[in-house]
Order: sequence, then structure tokens, then C-alpha cells
Amino acid sequence: MYACLLVQVERKQEAFIILTSLSNQGYEVAKVNLLLSIATEGDEESKRESEKYKATALIEYMRSKEKIPEVGTHKQREPGSHLTERKAPAEASAEGDAEPEDKAKTYDIDCAPAFKDVRLTEAEQNGVYIELAEFLLEKSLCFLSLKCLDYVTDQGTTRVLFCLTKAKML
Repeated sequence: MYACLLVQVERKQEAFIILTSLSNQGYEVAKVNLLLSIATEGDEESKRESEKYKATALIEYMRSKEKIPEVGTHKQREPGSHLTERKAPAEASAEGDAEPEDKAKTYDIDCAPAFKDVRLTEAEQNGVYIELAEFLLEKSLCFLSLKCLDYVTDQGTTRVLFCLTKAKML
């Protein structure tokens, strides 16, 4: 709660420390990482870090909805993403009696999509932000809730309009 207030009043360094601690303790990991994403957003340097926290929040949300397996899956299962090696095609020589040239072996690596390419739809991503905005409104953090609603792409839904109205009333 205090960390949310710190994010709202732009004291992001202090909020970052508290939110990181909460994340490490496992306290509502999806919400905490989404707040970390908002707290670290700003200049170009921190954009990558903000995207990392957003991705972590979305992964945790998918785990909570059982779209992807929990951490520590069984060893018999195929990993969610794995590397496959693909050898470069060997060139055939024009003459049959020419000596083979010593060429360095090169390998291209293809990476399969993680979690068998399970992704949230745009509406589901909007739902994650709306849930956080509703949580923040329950705690009377209307400015942070409005900032959270800025990330919602479909501003015309009933839930978004209700949150906007409630934030203006507080």
C-alpha cells in the first residue's frame, strides 16, 4: 500500500525497493511486477527494465489462470522453449577431384517460442491492467489507478468507464 502511494507521488526509487522486496517474498507477484513496470517507466534507459517487469507480471497472471504450467515442472515434460541446431548447408565442389577445403563449422540456432507460444490476447492484457486499477481504486489511489488505465487499449469498455468515473469521484 505504501509502495503504491510512493509510485503515485513519483518517489520511484523508494517504491522500487519496497516492491522488489514484496516480489521476492511472493506477495501477489503479478500486481507487484505490474507496479514495478509502472514505477520504472520513464526514460529510454529504463524502458527495457519496465518491459521486463511487465512480461513477468503477464507470465505470473497466465500461471494464476493456469494457461501455462507452474515453475518447477516435471523432468519428463518437454521444456517450454528449447534450442535446436541447424547446420549450414555444405557447398558441393564443381570438380570431383578437388581437395575439400577446411571450413569452420557454423551453426544457426533457432529458438522455439516459450510456453508453447501461449500468449494473452489484447483483451486479457487489458483485463490485467483493469484488475490492478480496480485494486488501486479500492485503496483510494485514484491517480495511480488513472495512470494504470492509460495502458488499457480499449477505453470504451464498461469496466474502464466505471473505473474512470470512480477515480474522478475520489
